[in-house]
Amino acid sequence: MKTAVLYTTTYGTTQRCAEALVAAIGQGSQSFDLRSVPEPNLQEFDAVIVGASVYVGKIQPAAEAYLKSHEDELLRKPLALFLCGMQEKEMSNQLQNNFSESLKKHAKPLVWLGGAYPLKKMSFMHKLMVKTIAKVTDEQVAIRWPELEQLANIFQ
Repeated sequence: MKTAVLYTTTYGTTQRCAEALVAAIGQGSQSFDLRSVPEPNLQEFDAVIVGASVYVGKIQPAAEAYLKSHEDELLRKPLALFLCGMQEKEMSNQLQNNFSESLKKHAKPLVWLGGAYPLKKMSFMHKLMVKTIAKVTDEQVAIRWPELEQLANIFQ
């Protein structure tokens, strides 16, 4: 099904997942970065997937604002929601806390697709936080490709 994959990203991991979903789903699907295209026209799409990365437990403001202001429209189409982030122990809570009850109930599925620590791209403050809190000293990529493929299969 022709799917719009909407996302926000800080260092590119969520974009990478969004583009992989579009490639796997095909059928004229398209990705939109909500920071550069804040109002994508969803009329020509059969379904919507929305993804965001998580920092300090919250999704980016552009994703949060879009979800709130377009909730009614999103509830009228098949929908999936995904998060990218590296704090596996926190992902269940973050999936629950970053989306409204109605979106969580409607979305099939609500999924965590892994994340990355792209230290070379990170701002000084993000790098300091990651090194201090997560005790990470090297770049890491941990995208959950099997889950991404399962998500794509739902929308093919």
